[in-house]
Amino acid sequence: MKTWIREDGRFFTARVERGLFGLVVVTTFGGRMRPARVRSIPVESESDAECVIRSIGVRRLSHGYVLRSEDVCLKS
Repeated sequence: MKTWIREDGRFFTARVERGLFGLVVVTTFGGRMRPARVRSIPVESESDAECVIRSIGVRRLSHGYVLRSEDVCLKS
């Protein structure tokens, strides 16, 4: 799971799950005073899921989010 956060308390997470009809990238976003919203993006393969998460990360960074440090350490 990847988690991006912003100084104003907003957050965005993305993770890969196996759904009823295959793989999906599940995104959750919200903030301190906002309820979380969930969205599912169906993908064909794990490599497609990685591409979707990478593009989400690029978009989040351009909107002022930073990747939470615990998520960076999970890969090493």
